[in-house]
Amino acid sequence: MTFDDLDDVFWIDDAETMEMLADGTRLEIIENLYQPRSVTELAAAMEVPRTRLYHHVNLLEQAGLITVFERREVGAITETVYRVAAKNFQPSQKFLDEVDPSDQAVAILDSLFASTKADIVRAVRTEEMILDEARVRRYASMGRRLTRLTPTRLGELVTELEALLQRFDVEDEDPE
Repeated sequence: MTFDDLDDVFWIDDAETMEMLADGTRLEIIENLYQPRSVTELAAAMEVPRTRLYHHVNLLEQAGLITVFERREVGAITETVYRVAAKNFQPSQKFLDEVDPSDQAVAILDSLFASTKADIVRAVRTEEMILDEARVRRYASMGRRLTRLTPTRLGELVTELEALLQRFDVEDEDPE
């Protein structure tokens, strides 16, 4: 089973599952499980003790965000190998219909901010992004801008952003 065999989207139906994606450790586990790994392999990749991961892996599996890829014998022990349930995780229509709008906002934003924070910290740690202006390797622009758009213009912006992201998607390319 390859990355291409994964479902495109895992639809999240409740705020509790969405909030799971706001936890830095769980988010890092998910990001490391696009390649199937055991907890031992996961701990090595994350450079943490594996005992720190079992609770999080169990919660992610119970929520369906990760799945068992295979079980294999390692000596006298059966080792479980996990992988993500899908390429992307998004709120479902059920989530949008049934969860209170303020709870929706908190769950989605917590998840978004946690993943953005993890991306930036990882990029700085691996020096993909260097914050010292004299040594910039990858340009990063951060800021906040409030823009008022009609529903029609907002739809146009979203469509253009999605097309731009697809144009620059490097999934099939070597990013170096």
